Amino acid sequence: SELLRTLKPSVVHSHHYFKFGLEYLKIIKQVDPSICTVLTLHEYFAICPNAGKMMHPDTGELCRSGAFDSHLACAGGRSEDDLWLRFRRFQNYFAYVDQFIAPSEFLRKRYIEWGIAADRISTVPNGQPSFDIQPEPPTERPRNRFGFFGQMSEHKGLDVLLNGLLSLGSQRQNLSVEIHGANLEFQPKAFRKKIKKLSKALIADGTLRLMGRYDPNDLSARMKQIDWVCVPSVWYENAPLVIQEAFAHGRPVLTSGIGGMKEMVKHKKNGICLPVGNARAWGETMAELADNPDVWTQLSSGIEPPMNLRESCNRLVEIFKSRSRGTP
Repeated sequence: SELLRTLKPSVVHSHHYFKFGLEYLKIIKQVDPSICTVLTLHEYFAICPNAGKMMHPDTGELCRSGAFDSHLACAGGRSEDDLWLRFRRFQNYFAYVDQFIAPSEFLRKRYIEWGIAADRISTVPNGQPSFDIQPEPPTERPRNRFGFFGQMSEHKGLDVLLNGLLSLGSQRQNLSVEIHGANLEFQPKAFRKKIKKLSKALIADGTLRLMGRYDPNDLSARMKQIDWVCVPSVWYENAPLVIQEAFAHGRPVLTSGIGGMKEMVKHKKNGICLPVGNARAWGETMAELADNPDVWTQLSSGIEPPMNLRESCNRLVEIFKSRSRGTP
């Protein structure tokens, strides 16, 4: 409250409420009802009581809708009354938001199903820095270098990727796969053991290399060393930055054909969409692509640069102006 009274903003744009509390949305309006409140929704936490994962906690089955009734099975033993109170709590605090932003149309539609009016939520992709990427010279070598970038967490599908490689047997000798990731040590013990077990044989035969964490400034150098970016997530990713980063570097993407991933990757135009969780499909597809460099050339030529930071910010400012009663 003191900060708001000191700054006297006409717009407050938030990017999250997790571990911050929903109450601040009400406090903004209590201090000054004329302040325009904008909230970017980067996840499904309000919709899904299973930590926003949009999947059944026991079976891993993906939720097909954002509607309240679709998530009663994800309750983890909580009563329907308790879930209704949770639902109403979110809706009551979200009433203090003048405009919502969704980085993907997929997420936008899920929140409309959940209860946000369509005219109160706009789709604005996350902006990306502009990278100085030079066109690659023609090459006769196979396009057999694959890379995974990001968090090594359960729902990122790293185990699917590794199982896919193992399913190839001796065929994988032509493949080179790099894992550029971190934070495996913070994952559940069973998942850590699974990844270490799956990796062992792949590292031993030279198929897999664990490259470790990376600084954002190192991203371009690492991207240039691979041909394909793999995003095998098994949940509804909203708008993965790694896909935008891959496209900014002219790298086609292999990804699960669901959620915001399917929205960003156009099958056989700028990448390949694969059945979610299907390890064999991942292995067979990687082996096939490694032997067909012309496919890489075709798909890389179909990549359009992602929205840059300036364009994204300009679209946000237009929304601020349309919703604000003051002068942003």
